[in-house]
Amino acid sequence: MQGIEHHKILERVRETSGRNRTSMMEKDIEYIIAAYGLSVNQSRHSDDSTSVRLIAQDMKDAGELLYFKDQGELDPQNTEIPSEEFVLAFMKEGQRLMFSEQLKNTEKLQIYLLV
Repeated sequence: MQGIEHHKILERVRETSGRNRTSMMEKDIEYIIAAYGLSVNQSRHSDDSTSVRLIAQDMKDAGELLYFKDQGELDPQNTEIPSEEFVLAFMKEGQRLMFSEQLKNTEKLQIYLLV
């Protein structure tokens, strides 16, 4: 009701309670949104392009942005991507943790295979 975006609530829960509680909390938030008829509009600006750029900047500030190229721009380091293409790559903290766990397991498996 106060307009706090649900991803910010989940980030706070993740910081204080760990990621196991986060998945249960997602269901709780969905229930609250439905029960109170709350809006889930996460638009940052009436212009979609501006809204996406603002969200990408938030992701960059949070260390979640892996790559962003807006439509109409040419990336001098990735000239194979046409200027008319839009590219957004990000990884949330929970995804990073899961990926690093999988990577650790893969590295252990590779070590076992080498021995």
